[in-house]
This record gives sequence, C-alpha cells and structure tokens, in this order.
Amino acid sequence: MPVEKDITDFVKSVEKTIDESLSRKQLTILGKATLTIIYKRTKKGIGVRKTGQIGGARKKLKALEKSTIARRKAFKRLSSTTSPGKSNLTFTGQLLDSLKVKKISARKKSFVISPEGKRRGGSIANFEVAEFVDENGRPFLGLTKDDVKDITKLYQSSFAKLVRKRLT
Repeated sequence: MPVEKDITDFVKSVEKTIDESLSRKQLTILGKATLTIIYKRTKKGIGVRKTGQIGGARKKLKALEKSTIARRKAFKRLSSTTSPGKSNLTFTGQLLDSLKVKKISARKKSFVISPEGKRRGGSIANFEVAEFVDENGRPFLGLTKDDVKDITKLYQSSFAKLVRKRLT
C-alpha cells in the first residue's frame, strides 16, 4: 500500500534527521555555543548555584577580598576585560581563555567543556585553578536555568532547519 510506504519513508527520514541533529558536527556547534554562554556569563560576574539538577540558579560570584583587590590594583597585566574590584575570574584572563570543547562524541551524544593547559610561566594546570575557584565560592562551570533555555532554543532552531531541509 502506498500510504504504508509513505509512512515508513517518513519515519526513516525523521530518524536520519534526529541522528544528524546529534552528529559530531552539530554537537561541536552546540558545544561552542555553550562555551560562549558560560564565558560571557562568567565575565559578567555571574556563576551557578549548583542544585543537583540541570540548570542551577544564577549566583553572583563571591566578592573579592580587600587584599585581592589591592593585589589586582598593583598588577600590571590585569585583563583588559575587568577592573580590580570585579569578581569575574579574569585576573589575567587565562582561566576563561583556556576553556575548550572536547570529548565530542556522536555515539554518546555528549561533549565536555573544561579548562586546558597550564598557567603561563607556572606548573599549575588550569583545571586546578577552576577547581580552586569553585571550592572557594565562585562556581562557574555549569549551566543556569537561563543558559539551558538559551541552549535549548539553539538546538530547536538547528533541529527545525534540519527537518525543513530533509522533510520538505
């Protein structure tokens, strides 16, 4: 029957669209967009209150101590994207600039965002700095509810384009 074949072909096309929407290429695009969201939010001084669920609450990063502000005022190479009193993880900019999308897996339908490399002129790894700032009241490597909404909109838009391309 022609209707059965049409339905079967349609379902196969939808399955291919779903697979393509979670391909390595699409996950890379989604990962880079997620990284940008985390980067921009953190530079604004906003972190994430971890709730154990997807999408924590927005949380202003813990204020800097007076001694840290004084040290930042005296530091000659303070990042151009901050000020001495602003808590936004940009003392030098190295930590946020080291964030990378990696471990992209179409099979597992996942990716990871984490800091890479070591600090300039030192032996401390950027992931160690990230752990330190997280433990000291400045959690930033996570997603807020707003971040999840933004990423969801991006994915929906991307998926809709693939559906239009494949099914129309």
